[in-house]
Amino acid sequence: MGTLTNLTHEEAWEIGTGIRKSLMRKGVEASIAVVNRDGRPLFQLAMDLARPFTANVALLKAMQSAKTGWSTKFVGESIAKGERTPQILNLDSATLIKFAGGLPIYDKSGNLLGGAGVSNLLAEEDEFHTRNGIKAAGFVPERSQ
Repeated sequence: MGTLTNLTHEEAWEIGTGIRKSLMRKGVEASIAVVNRDGRPLFQLAMDLARPFTANVALLKAMQSAKTGWSTKFVGESIAKGERTPQILNLDSATLIKFAGGLPIYDKSGNLLGGAGVSNLLAEEDEFHTRNGIKAAGFVPERSQ
């Protein structure tokens, strides 16, 4: 029987603070969320200049990536190409995020542990900082599609 793994609070804190450091190096601010594999929020931060709604968007990005095991960008592109539907992925169309900024979190053995999301910048910049924080904490931000 397989062993289930999940992101710990300490690991989520390390990822979240890694994302914050990445943002600060670029002199920008955003909202950050890190969730475990079950979608439970373990780290959330809305930096001072982040727009209010971005806290919810960052959380939705993190939860979607934890649920699917894919980046929010990949899911959006896959749906746009007709390769998948929100229903097939068991995602609610009302909260579906189709743009970059959310990434899954894997350990080095390929186990899905959770997801992280950033919101407030251009979508590609959100993803850049999410990826930096995940890697800085020693985790893997994607699997082969």
